[in-house]
Amino acid sequence: MTTLVTGAGGYVGRNLIDALLERRQPVRALVRNDDQAAPLRQRGVEVSVGDILDREFVREAVRGANVVQHCAAAVGPHYSDREIHDICLEGSRNVLEGVRDQGSGRVVIISSINVLGNRNLSGESEDLPCRRFGEIRGDVKIDIEHLAKSFQRDAGVDVVILRPAMIYGRGDQNLEKLLRPIRKGKFAFLGRRDNVIPLVYIDDVVQA
Repeated sequence: MTTLVTGAGGYVGRNLIDALLERRQPVRALVRNDDQAAPLRQRGVEVSVGDILDREFVREAVRGANVVQHCAAAVGPHYSDREIHDICLEGSRNVLEGVRDQGSGRVVIISSINVLGNRNLSGESEDLPCRRFGEIRGDVKIDIEHLAKSFQRDAGVDVVILRPAMIYGRGDQNLEKLLRPIRKGKFAFLGRRDNVIPLVYIDDVVQA
């Protein structure tokens, strides 16, 4: 069973490929450039280098894959809100169309708990409706989920949507930025101290 991992150069994608290789499963990686491709090829991974917005490139990368783990996303301060929206949404559309057109395969969409909005999620479940709160990285995930569900409903594409919270673990830089001021005794609470940020360990995301 061949698994295609989009965004294979990113944090979740890298760890997912590690797990697939440990299980000796055939894996194909989709990355943006040769710098990301080289270490993967050295490990024996089949690599497709190109743009997630290139429909024909994505269609060819998807061909023959039994599962597409769609981890690709536009992240970082160098992207504008428009670029984040277009890359994330249209890249997802290209993946879904590729699986639809080959007539088989599952798409696992890595979404985010942010689709539920900025609110207390204690005791809530997947039945809680999505709610936009004006943050493009969360709001575009809502658009992606709606798109994925339409492909599932109208074209019979096998879709699974995962909504991880803040992911942490080895190699993570985000949590380290938070821990640094805590270690120095300079951390300050913003707002109420009973606000809770859900965390999920990278190995648990990969296992899911």
